Amino acid sequence: MFTAYTIVRDAAAAEVARRGTAGTPEGDAEVEAAVISAAVDAKRTGLPLDGDEAPPAVGTRSRKGDLPAETAWLLLVAEAYARRPASATAGVAA
Repeated sequence: MFTAYTIVRDAAAAEVARRGTAGTPEGDAEVEAAVISAAVDAKRTGLPLDGDEAPPAVGTRSRKGDLPAETAWLLLVAEAYARRPASATAGVAA
């Protein structure tokens, strides 16, 4: 089933692929940051969730129980989120 988050993920993945970083940790983190940004926007604008669930992040199973790997992943996602255009993160509390 396609959800808004799946569409965001696929669009971000296409952009990452266009730039040649698909399949890299940095590219995967950019895709995850796009999905998070879409979720923040939905929450901020009051859009109903209606079971619209974000797809799991790449490598979730391989990082389970591995604190250093999960920490490294979250740092990559945070960096990618911070690099998103101002319009994508406008209104997010600093």
